Amino acid sequence: MLESLPPFKSLCLLGGYTPAFLTRGGVLRKHRPALLELELHRASPSRQEIDLYELSLGKGIGPILSDNDILELSRQLPLLKNLQICIQRRRGLDGAVYITPGQFTCLEELELILNCHPEMNIFGHPVPSRELTDFEMAQIWHGFVLGYGWLKWYLRDLLINCAIDEALAKAIFSYVWKGQNGNWLQRLTIHPLYGQLGEYSRYYYHEYCKKVKEEGFLDQMSPTWVVEPDLLTGPRAQKCVKPRRDLSDLADGEDSTLIPVQEVGGIFAMKKEEDVQAVFQSFWPTADISAWPLYWHSWPLRSSGMDG
Repeated sequence: MLESLPPFKSLCLLGGYTPAFLTRGGVLRKHRPALLELELHRASPSRQEIDLYELSLGKGIGPILSDNDILELSRQLPLLKNLQICIQRRRGLDGAVYITPGQFTCLEELELILNCHPEMNIFGHPVPSRELTDFEMAQIWHGFVLGYGWLKWYLRDLLINCAIDEALAKAIFSYVWKGQNGNWLQRLTIHPLYGQLGEYSRYYYHEYCKKVKEEGFLDQMSPTWVVEPDLLTGPRAQKCVKPRRDLSDLADGEDSTLIPVQEVGGIFAMKKEEDVQAVFQSFWPTADISAWPLYWHSWPLRSSGMDG
């Protein structure tokens, strides 16, 4: 159908299709010489975008791209200036995927939606596979039933993926920048995705977890970041906030524009919960285990070999 239309300069293609639909098919064949803007995911649908909300509760608003998918797109779209895609967070082992958008040699603005949900196989184990400790295999909150209870490894990995502070935001920008020979990138926006609308989540927010979520459990660790280059001082990162309530809670016509905030991330403020605290202490230990709020920091980016 797209081939029957005149060449596009801008294309928004959302839905639960696989990346191969784009990279191996002929979808972009006619449009790639002229295409300047490509949107394959969206960070936070508004109340008016009910179709996107329905997509998020199904197969997702858009595909999650691998580094190979991004490389293939970069070969097909040599003039692309603006790109909005979703990629997978992997406990800091996702460094390589941030280099690949730099292969779009003319890219000026990049919006990365980071899927922070840990990858899981049908047996409830992490992907890629790793040996889990007894602590990580323990059940939390409720019994382990798909869509209901959680294992500690899942919460642990989710916290690690969601921990995005200023240092990590700048590091991601630097990875993209290194991938660009011409250093064209002028703006990087990072949108952490951890199930605000239920996207890609293998678990529901049952009452116990919902209470934690409403207290800003993940919102504080995963703000939206806007990073821009500064040739004198290095990348500048600005933390922004955006309404992350359920779609039904948003008032009609509510403005969801990003709002800059001044406070620096690093404090985890919520009411004391034993399970959450134990997981938190397992990789961000503090001198006083009963002291809340707890202090946290993001894990450094690496390509492989990180334990944890």
